Amino acid sequence: MVRDRGELEAKVMAALWRHDRPLTAREIQAAIGDPTPAITTVLTILERLRTKGRVLREETTGSTYRFTAAKSESEDAVEKMLTSLTATEDRAAALVQLAGNLDARDADTLRRALEARRKRGARS
Repeated sequence: MVRDRGELEAKVMAALWRHDRPLTAREIQAAIGDPTPAITTVLTILERLRTKGRVLREETTGSTYRFTAAKSESEDAVEKMLTSLTATEDRAAALVQLAGNLDARDADTLRRALEARRKRGARS
């Protein structure tokens, strides 16, 4: 089966975020589910993610490693959004489009966060 670019990386990250402890490559492989990638593929993906700074690796007994996400899922999403905003030439247009695509609940959450930020700024 051919996967979309980045699909396996996303599945590895999702597996790490679902668990509150470091995982071995075999545990990550099992968490990905069908179709189950080869362990060598999982290890390659983990090394790519580690090189990108998205995964941390710790050695345990012998040559076994355990892996954790370097950031929480929400921190990772924020970093991606900020990277995209920085890369665009029209940041204002991108923000307006983003706001226009938010559902009512997300828009309300963002509105409350901006209001809280404004209030903190007024006290400083």
